[in-house]
Amino acid sequence: MKKTYPLLHAQTGILMACRKQPQCTRYNLPSAIPFSKKVEPGRLEEALRRVVECRPALRTRLIVDAEGRVRQYSDPGLISCAAPCKNRSLRPI
Repeated sequence: MKKTYPLLHAQTGILMACRKQPQCTRYNLPSAIPFSKKVEPGRLEEALRRVVECRPALRTRLIVDAEGRVRQYSDPGLISCAAPCKNRSLRPI
């Protein structure tokens, strides 16, 4: 069974705002990042996987439980990276 947690007050507010205005992109800010040098896709992917692995907040999903409550869940299966997080300065705040 997944270990879930209640939403924080701020998360509840964001969820309610998104449900009220589903077309609003206030909390989704896509952007492109230009690189000044050629980037190796495999190395970039690995770097991003490591960041996501070290930051549970980046793996957080909102799910609805059996009682219909929205809960948060940090999904370890969202990434598959064999390399462990060695940089302890990336611990969650």
